[in-house]
Amino acid sequence: MYSELSHAYDALTLDVDYASYAEYLKKHLASAGIESGIILDLACGTGTLSFLLAEAGYKVIGVDISEDMLAEAQSKTYDCRAKIPPVFIRQDMRRLDLYGTVRACVCTLDAVNHITKPAELLEVFRKVSLFTEPGGIFLFDINSREKLEWMDGHAFTDETDDVFCVWQVASGEKDVYQFEVDVFRKHGVDWRRGSEEYYERAYDVDEITEMLENSGFGDVKVYGNSAFSPPVVGEQRIWFCAKKI
Repeated sequence: MYSELSHAYDALTLDVDYASYAEYLKKHLASAGIESGIILDLACGTGTLSFLLAEAGYKVIGVDISEDMLAEAQSKTYDCRAKIPPVFIRQDMRRLDLYGTVRACVCTLDAVNHITKPAELLEVFRKVSLFTEPGGIFLFDINSREKLEWMDGHAFTDETDDVFCVWQVASGEKDVYQFEVDVFRKHGVDWRRGSEEYYERAYDVDEITEMLENSGFGDVKVYGNSAFSPPVVGEQRIWFCAKKI
């Protein structure tokens, strides 16, 4: 997953306001009394958010299944302004295995939707719970059902001077959506094409909440997109914040 996208991912996500994401996460962490310590950035991708949290003074462990995305993340270490740069580990989140516990876990940009089998997502939550200290928090977002239903049947494009990307979204089995991605990257006067596909599942708030409560989390709060208020009808991105019991 994301082998073709990895080299172009940062260029194609310039519209993602990572600084605002980091500020939102830090407010939640501070609210929980977590202003230092080890933070797990689950499905960290190219590590942009990992580095921002490290620069804020946290010790960050970035975990991702994609070797190519982690290579991009690791390459940023040389420009890191944090006293302690993030540590990156290649692992499947369904089989998370850390050497110790963390104060909090964050998982952003709808990585949770990529786990398309509810039983496997429940196992992810149980793994996160296992490695989170009591009183710690698990903070993550999902693409809402409304957003995925809206994307169904549509094609989208994005481009820079050296990259052109087109992806199509189509519903498949119940609640699962297929993303077919073509990436064209410029090499001299030629263009190289790469293709890959991935899947996202639509989850409901009640379904996610029940899984969290069955995994050792409590005090589950649900928010609208990067807000501190409940989601409204038509919300495209929904945030969850749960406390380890």
